[in-house]
Amino acid sequence: VVNVNSLENETAGSDNVSVKVIPIVNLTVVKTVDVKKIALNGFVTFIINVTNNGPSNATNVYISDVLPNGLEFIDATGDYDPFDSSLTIKLIQPGESIKFEIYARGLTAGIWTNNVHVNCSQNTTVKSDNASVEVVNINLTVVKTADKTIVANNSLVNYTISITNPSDFNATNIWVF
Repeated sequence: VVNVNSLENETAGSDNVSVKVIPIVNLTVVKTVDVKKIALNGFVTFIINVTNNGPSNATNVYISDVLPNGLEFIDATGDYDPFDSSLTIKLIQPGESIKFEIYARGLTAGIWTNNVHVNCSQNTTVKSDNASVEVVNINLTVVKTADKTIVANNSLVNYTISITNPSDFNATNIWVF
């Protein structure tokens, strides 16, 4: 609204002009993984970082992150809902970044790609990124040998147990019993 008054002319004038202000939000999402390869039943952490590059506030930022079938959800930071695989952040200010993590376990051997999708009330264009982890099945070879094939009653026999890991992945917490 503009109001004009003049000393020379006592007629006041006014005019109205409507201006629609459209908030501009430029979201980016980056997804990384803490390890590129895990053993079957091993654990992996996906790190998701959403940044509002502005210049306006981003509200109701919706983040969807569904784990692939070969991975099992274990836990997450923030308000991630594992039942609908998402979280909503009420506000990300310009220049602000929000980081959260999803912890998973490898259930099936293979290369599993985890995708994340982000949008907000001011910008419905979906931004996406992904990260992959390889789940490997470690097939150990166990061979047991004895130093004698024929023994007398109450004689000692020495056994040797050899375990071979043919994979390029370290096998840990191995129990022999």
